[in-house]
Amino acid sequence: MKSLLKKQRRHDFINQRTERLLKILYFTEKLNEQQGILLYALYDKHSSKRLLSLIEQINGTLLSFLHECRIIYVTVEDKDLTSRVTNLIKDAQAYAGYMCYIASNAASHLTNWEDFLDLAEKHDNATQLLNEAIKSQNSVEQIRKEFENNISDKKEALYESQIKYLSKLNLLFGSEFHLKE
Repeated sequence: MKSLLKKQRRHDFINQRTERLLKILYFTEKLNEQQGILLYALYDKHSSKRLLSLIEQINGTLLSFLHECRIIYVTVEDKDLTSRVTNLIKDAQAYAGYMCYIASNAASHLTNWEDFLDLAEKHDNATQLLNEAIKSQNSVEQIRKEFENNISDKKEALYESQIKYLSKLNLLFGSEFHLKE
């Protein structure tokens, strides 16, 4: 009975570890999906609330990713694997942080744009308020251009870390790591 229970716990541990290793990759891929959503939202002048929601989603993805990584640190003794996880963390945090920075700035300017338009409408289309609305809209366009110009470096760094992580997983699973305690 004890032997059977011990085997079951070992089997459960191996399955959980394997799942975690794959979830880490999933969460980095989720960040890539969120980057595409962010780019789309930056073209929509009515997306300030969507951008704020996206910031929460990105932070949630990053939190889940970091949680899985930390559990890997305490359950796996392979220094090469943990080194690759560390690189994934560094690149994922830079990528997610930059996306949140862009989304936050854009949401702020879009909110200002809406507020200035509302105020202008209430004050017989006051020229100064309309000019401020235009400035806010132009700021969002500049933020979008900045994002389009700068995200590729961060995305490429994350991609390289993903490839290195995948190559390590390939080696581990090729050596039947998923069957070993």
